[in-house]
Amino acid sequence: MTAIFTGSLSRPKLPLLKWLPDPTVLVEPQEEQLYRDAHPDLDIRVHPEGGRGFSYLLNEMVRRTLDGGDRYFVFTDDDVHAIRVRPDLRFPFVTCPREDAREVLETLAKKAEQLGLAQYAVSFAAHSWAATAPDTFPTGAWGVHVTDALAVREVGGYDERLAVFGDWEMSARLLSAGRAVARTNLVTFVHKMHSEQGGASAIYEDRERVREAAEMVAGRYPEAARVVEIEAHGLAEVRFNWRKLQP
Repeated sequence: MTAIFTGSLSRPKLPLLKWLPDPTVLVEPQEEQLYRDAHPDLDIRVHPEGGRGFSYLLNEMVRRTLDGGDRYFVFTDDDVHAIRVRPDLRFPFVTCPREDAREVLETLAKKAEQLGLAQYAVSFAAHSWAATAPDTFPTGAWGVHVTDALAVREVGGYDERLAVFGDWEMSARLLSAGRAVARTNLVTFVHKMHSEQGGASAIYEDRERVREAAEMVAGRYPEAARVVEIEAHGLAEVRFNWRKLQP
């Protein structure tokens, strides 16, 4: 059974439990009891160290996957509110029943392995609804995705110096190394920026820190990345032309 990980910080209600009944939840040491009290039946794992950030969280997922003798894992943000699915491109997306969510994600993991993907991304419906093929190559992965833990380790792991955008940077590094990153257009997720307190919300309040991370990532891939200002939430983001990263 493929591990389905989420990380959570100061969100003991775990919004993703509305659609996913049994994730493995990684938490900070100082919040362990908070989460165990709220969810005594969940699989809760504790970071060796606290306060290390999002890329550290992802590296922990990589480590735990490989140490467990597996290769692929699924990551989902803890504030994803739902996933939606469709059997093929002719149909609209419909909300996935809670009891079917694990099977949907495990099926994506199996397909990622069959296709030899380093990452298999799920994205917003707006990115997928008008697609002309079931999968899009190349792309970046964030929010919800299947990841090949061995491929990530081989390119050096997630960069823990980045406060944010470590997920985008990993996709860029994998593509630059000749690995395949694709997006499914048959599964999508529901998520809103700043929808929940906790998590990385405190980081996003520090606009200069976010800009610094965006500029650091864009500076590593000058031919493929640029920093843009997003008026909707007043923050800098890094945007990629993923095709320019392929060798």
